[in-house]
Amino acid sequence: MVISLLLAWCRLVLGIVFALSLIGKLRDIQAFRQAIRNFRLLHGGMIGIVSVLILGGELLVVLGITLGGRWLFPAFLLAMLVLIVFSAAMASVLARQIQTTCQCFGTSDKLVTVSDLWRNGGFLCCALSGCALTLWSPLEHTTLTMMAWFLAGVTATIFVAVWLRIGDVVALFQSP
Repeated sequence: MVISLLLAWCRLVLGIVFALSLIGKLRDIQAFRQAIRNFRLLHGGMIGIVSVLILGGELLVVLGITLGGRWLFPAFLLAMLVLIVFSAAMASVLARQIQTTCQCFGTSDKLVTVSDLWRNGGFLCCALSGCALTLWSPLEHTTLTMMAWFLAGVTATIFVAVWLRIGDVVALFQSP
């Protein structure tokens, strides 16, 4: 039961995160493409292709997480890949001291910071845990009740809401 509950929680967290990210980017694709351009990692002709690949990857993660079954493990792996690529791109921006926004969850004027890497690291741990739990879950054939799904959903939603703002949370505890 515990493995099934933890797996459900990881699914919900990543499903929410990738759905929010995808919807935010689709709301203003031009701002998203401009953010990719501002990272100065790609030739201009590649930006359109890469933006489609990113959006497609996020959509595949959401679909795989939602469908579950045999699609769950590949969805967790793809989520890990996407998070690693995003984190590497942001780390590159920080190392090169480029002042730009990431548009990770839609139009934003918030600059890329180290807290974005921490945020992605937390979600990466969730995806890694989901992979491990998916491998272990065949050993446990527990079907979750609606109440268990509800509780997992509420806690996953709260976690995502707080973890997406981890930079602001840390700033609360830093001295001025």
